[in-house]
Amino acid sequence: SVVFPDSTFNISLINAQLLISGPQNTFYDTVYIWANPIHVEAPLNGMFMSKAYKVQPNLIPFNKAIQLQIALDKHHLPEHLSIYFFNEEKSYLLSRSDFD
Repeated sequence: SVVFPDSTFNISLINAQLLISGPQNTFYDTVYIWANPIHVEAPLNGMFMSKAYKVQPNLIPFNKAIQLQIALDKHHLPEHLSIYFFNEEKSYLLSRSDFD
């Protein structure tokens, strides 16, 4: 999906498993956004509630934060849940989460 700098955007990717949105001027120039599922080893003391995804492009600077929503099945959510991102050094880091 193409995002223009002067436009807000609301993009559904991978059969609506990912929703990406952002305000005007999130990017400095017109950019193409895409995502694909990736294979990542499960953490030692945890489990995945969805597939892992890589959102691209990763070389284009962001002027503002984007919002990323991942579809989860509400019937299988554990009592305690955290969302992490996976960095290139192969470690899991806690992300900000909002369960509204």
